[in-house]
Amino acid sequence: MHTPRAFATFALLALALPALAAGPIEVRRDKLPKDIARLHTCVPARGVTEMDPTPTVIDRRNVLFAVACPVDGPGVVAVATKEAFAKHDALYLARNKKGTGAKRLILPYPRPDGSIVQINVVPEQASVGWSTREHTSKLTGAAFFDMQERKFPKGEFHLSIGFAPTDRPHLKNAMAIWHVKNGDATLIYWAETTEALKGDTPHFTYPKYVTVLDQRPEK
Repeated sequence: MHTPRAFATFALLALALPALAAGPIEVRRDKLPKDIARLHTCVPARGVTEMDPTPTVIDRRNVLFAVACPVDGPGVVAVATKEAFAKHDALYLARNKKGTGAKRLILPYPRPDGSIVQINVVPEQASVGWSTREHTSKLTGAAFFDMQERKFPKGEFHLSIGFAPTDRPHLKNAMAIWHVKNGDATLIYWAETTEALKGDTPHFTYPKYVTVLDQRPEK
């Protein structure tokens, strides 16, 4: 179950495509799609992991899978979060629903000192869509995804997560968007807030976000 903070984050994003399917199922690594199983070395070959049963179809040649890794698993490079997630998701981009030609997404993550670390798992359920500078909430100052059904540029999409990083203890939440093109990810957006979500549904008082990085397309 998502926390109110996470709920607000996803509400703000207003996704053009659904978040990666909820309700992961247990599966042995050696029963994963072959090309994904080969890459998913954070669990033993016959070890049990969790996988979203319905991958996200981005276009005819790009399908995104989410498979869980223990935070302390072999080869895992994760972002420490204030919420103690035992597992994060590795994301695999494949050519079809069979996982053919799967490639694990590596995401550049900005440390507070300005250096970059390449993470290979995400702490929150990732969302797929497209955001331009026009898609910025007047209510919160945060980015959101285009709510209109649209065709992405060939081999391209945006990937977003919201989370509370421990390396920035003063923050209540941060939002990151990566531009993924042909399987390679570039961080194009980072916004953060020191305010917490207040109130009860449907009468939330939403936090105000400060934009640190915004390289989204103009339109």
